[in-house]
Amino acid sequence: MGIAAFLHGAGFTGSGERYLNSLVGVEAGTDGNVRVLASSAEFGQGTNTVLCQIAAEALGLPYESVAIAQPDTTVVPNSGPTVASRTAMIVGKLVQSAAKGIKETLTKTGCWATTTLRNNFARRASSTSRRMGAEVLCAV
Repeated sequence: MGIAAFLHGAGFTGSGERYLNSLVGVEAGTDGNVRVLASSAEFGQGTNTVLCQIAAEALGLPYESVAIAQPDTTVVPNSGPTVASRTAMIVGKLVQSAAKGIKETLTKTGCWATTTLRNNFARRASSTSRRMGAEVLCAV
């Protein structure tokens, strides 16, 4: 009989993540597509795929409706370093929170119905972006 224990830290454990002050953004376009704004670099580990999947799932949209911006901090917020599983776990959670923020914003303005079909989402995103700018930033 035996017992095994394992602990896996995510990102920079302790207070490290607070000092990084990582940010991501998710913006809803007037065409019904969504764009993830994160500075996490894709170098073969699947960053672009996983962040788009997380946003699509949080919004109930098809994966094809979500794109990711170039990780250039003159265009996107600083999401912190791309190291180990930090991108999927820490930045992914920020993307999920920002996507849910977009959905909440559209819900509060009466622009989000119970269905999130692509053509209806396009109409809702279009009317909301004109009124208030449908972009939500999320930070650690």
